[in-house]
Amino acid sequence: PGVLFTPLPSVVDLVAVAQSLALNGYFKDANQVLADANEAIGTRSERKRVERAWGTVFLSKYNFKEADIAFRKVLAIDPTDIDAIAGMLRIDLDSDRDPRKAKKRLLAALKRRPNQPMLLSLRAEVALHDEDLQAALKWTRQALKVAPSHRHALAIEYTIFCLLDDRRSLKRAIAKYSKLNPSDARPHVIAAHYLEVAHRYDRVVTELKTALKRNMESATAHAALGMSYARLADDVRAFKHLEIAFRLDPFNVRTANVLNVLYDGVLKHMPVLKGRVVDLRVHRRHKLAMQRTLLPFLQESYDILSKKYAMRPRPPLRVEVFPTTEQFSVRTVGLPALGAHAVCFGHLITSRSPTDKAFNWKMVLHHEMAHVFHLQATEGRVPRWLTEGLAMMESAWLNPRYHMRAYRRLYRRMKANKLSKIRTFNLAFSQARSMREIADAYYQAMMLTAYLNEAYGFDKLRKLVFAHKSAKPTAILVTKVYGRSPERIDEEFRQWLRTKLVRYADDFRPSRKHIRALWSKSKSKDLNSAAAALQRGGVKGIIEQLRRAVTPGKAEPKARCAAQFVLMEHALANQDWRAALRASRALCQQRGCDGVKQRLVMAKALKKLGKPGTDVHLKAALNKDPEDPSTLALARQWASTDADKARWLRQTIMISPNDVGSAIRLATLSWKQLWPNGLRNDPQGTKRSSMRKSAIDDLQFAANQLEETTPHTANQALWEARALVAQGRWRAASLVYPLAADRSVRAEMRQLIWCELADVAAHIKNAALKERAARKCRNRAQPSSAKQSPGLPESVRL
Repeated sequence: PGVLFTPLPSVVDLVAVAQSLALNGYFKDANQVLADANEAIGTRSERKRVERAWGTVFLSKYNFKEADIAFRKVLAIDPTDIDAIAGMLRIDLDSDRDPRKAKKRLLAALKRRPNQPMLLSLRAEVALHDEDLQAALKWTRQALKVAPSHRHALAIEYTIFCLLDDRRSLKRAIAKYSKLNPSDARPHVIAAHYLEVAHRYDRVVTELKTALKRNMESATAHAALGMSYARLADDVRAFKHLEIAFRLDPFNVRTANVLNVLYDGVLKHMPVLKGRVVDLRVHRRHKLAMQRTLLPFLQESYDILSKKYAMRPRPPLRVEVFPTTEQFSVRTVGLPALGAHAVCFGHLITSRSPTDKAFNWKMVLHHEMAHVFHLQATEGRVPRWLTEGLAMMESAWLNPRYHMRAYRRLYRRMKANKLSKIRTFNLAFSQARSMREIADAYYQAMMLTAYLNEAYGFDKLRKLVFAHKSAKPTAILVTKVYGRSPERIDEEFRQWLRTKLVRYADDFRPSRKHIRALWSKSKSKDLNSAAAALQRGGVKGIIEQLRRAVTPGKAEPKARCAAQFVLMEHALANQDWRAALRASRALCQQRGCDGVKQRLVMAKALKKLGKPGTDVHLKAALNKDPEDPSTLALARQWASTDADKARWLRQTIMISPNDVGSAIRLATLSWKQLWPNGLRNDPQGTKRSSMRKSAIDDLQFAANQLEETTPHTANQALWEARALVAQGRWRAASLVYPLAADRSVRAEMRQLIWCELADVAAHIKNAALKERAARKCRNRAQPSSAKQSPGLPESVRL
């Protein structure tokens, strides 16, 4: 009696305290209070309250994984909880980038609560991802009809009018929101996000500046503005706003990543190399290699495109090449796992470095430079399918080796009626759920652009791009420029493709799905049961059924061919060459069942069994598809002369712009043709090489491929030097050999390089260089401090 006891705070009180702390920016303290609340949970209702608050805090800090776990726990207790559903929808859109999943979740939620304003405004956001602004406006108005003061719905309404460039409605929308809270920056931050998705980067900055006028303490606005300035190549302002954002909110993952990984990390080691019109920022380790290769190419690329599009983009223009994928990814999106090779923001291009993993940087950077012109010409309004397709074709027009080839897959998509339509083509990019779907979208866009160029000329393509500055819908602009509806263009494109890809109509290569469909409809009971077995897994248990079914009369011809095809693949996997020969021969003899794979299997089987006819079937496969990688590999393997080997290696490189191994093999083969005894023993070899012009051309071709994929390696410098020697440009070669020696990590290879240089120096009568090179040729040097280039197999390293 007389003793005062202070009661422990309830779970409800603790959650309220945590929410207050989070709203005021004390996220670490909020997390600790929620942990205390978690210890005090006694009921399911309290569990739901704590997890919902936790999910909201995690979501605000882009910790999507923990937010997902928390919201799932809430929905396990109460599947109708609006805050948890809204949180999961944010994860669907912002983390998973899956509007289809979000739409499915929303439809289920709206069935239960059709007039819930938060769900309706989120439905409007999904429509924004679908690029259906009118539908988004409809859903927003429905939400505001239910709740006229709903802030998220008002913010989405403002965003829609921004995207529509409807300035009058824009003023009315922000006036309505300002009456509720004149210091809330949310409408401008949300609008900036969707303008960024639409590539309208200049307008993004305008919206974020307005957001900060309303609330200078908005960490989200400062962080977004910092990223936006970085994308405009303005690092001084970018760093200023990112530092403010971090001070206001040190738990924002993107802000912390950009400051730590970039501004306090790699950017300090990346000098800016000034170019005539385009600047290049590279790591100082790779400065020399990039300065002599990338920087001149960027100026050349700019000149080609500025002449073609009759415009000169506004400065600054900068290309940044990062030594690691993580650094490139953080610079680009603030998070460390972006799958692209490079990204263009209109004034800034960010790129991975070929030092991290070999890729054709010329093809990629010319593609991104084309985006600079498209984005600046239209203030970012060019649709993605048009700019991506045209950028890919710009690379192909620059060099035929940069032409992406996926004809067979495009043919299958055309046959399955899965080609994207012009009116909704952008969704093939924004709603792709795999890298394969993204690749399909890129390839169809490229081929559609190729068709428009071939059928109507480049002037109209350029006119279509520039017309988007008017902000009119693409469908209207296509009709205006081409005098045909988008649907008419779609059909014309389909007819053009059908003619262009006709060779695949006679190439029987059924997919498992196609095989199951043929067998399911067959009158053969063996094939009916085989279809069900194939659906469940492998083919081991159905081989006897298939052997019975291929007997003439037991099944329809196509279903029987599908059975033979599976038998052929099974025999090939088990290296049963007699069975493989029987099945492939039966397929080739059956009308409509012949194909590249069948011919290759027959050629391999005949070779293994020592029977004649191998070359006949290999040639038949090459005639059917001269770009099939498996056919080219077999042609190289069986080539009887060096000239044939070189021909097939060259063809392989033509369809594989990133192929480093084939380039080195071609270079080696060509060099041996020119100097069978080595340069030291035959320094005048080129004088006897007039009949070997093809070998000189092949050597230069291979050296170009290496420069385009691995510009920093000893391989690249050595083969560049040797190509110069083969062309008789000995003095130029003498300047490149030392680069190869400096980059080489193996002492014996450095010695070989110096020995070759001594011979070159003797040829050009440079006594000092000859003496220096000869000395290093005699002395086995210590291992170089240079790092071995990653990504190359040992067999093709120096």
